[in-house]
Amino acid sequence: MGKSCIFNRAIDPKWQFKEEMNATIAVTKPVLKRVQLDDGEFPLKVWDCGGQERFDNISKAFLKDAIGCILIFSVESPESLKKVRQWIESVIELRNNGKDIQIAIACNKIDLPETHSNYFNSWKADGEGLARGCSTEEYPIKFFAISAKTDIGISEMFRGVARQARDRIIKRKKTSEAANNSPPAPDHESGGGCCTIA
Repeated sequence: MGKSCIFNRAIDPKWQFKEEMNATIAVTKPVLKRVQLDDGEFPLKVWDCGGQERFDNISKAFLKDAIGCILIFSVESPESLKKVRQWIESVIELRNNGKDIQIAIACNKIDLPETHSNYFNSWKADGEGLARGCSTEEYPIKFFAISAKTDIGISEMFRGVARQARDRIIKRKKTSEAANNSPPAPDHESGGGCCTIA
């Protein structure tokens, strides 16, 4: 659904959009993306995970060590939104097993004309509804409308994800200090905020 284009757009300011891109095989090497927030720079290690079903187990293995994930669907495909719902269930299962993972949902290809898809008119309501319905006080889910082709919303999305990751790491550190016998949380100054794009 354009994940590789989003990944390339995010990490390379000189990247040029191409209509045809090779599908991601399994998971790319991590790339360090530095995101500028109000209180300074926050580093994210970003992975691009293959969207094909045969790579799901590999993507889930990487997700176990992430502090957050961006789940992408497309204005062209209601099926892609169903896949996002399945990934949310996978993250909740990991949380139930002690993992601490934030979620963001992004709808890609919002640059397409309305006539391109019958689904176009409902993508925003469906995406926002899913984010609201699966949010909890502990784990709120942010929704972003983006276009990898025209660069709409990409920077805002990564700033939102970085802000969530930073806040989560700060909370972990406070909890760890309060418990006094827990292992220390990752240090985000060394790139400890990890994010997968699924």
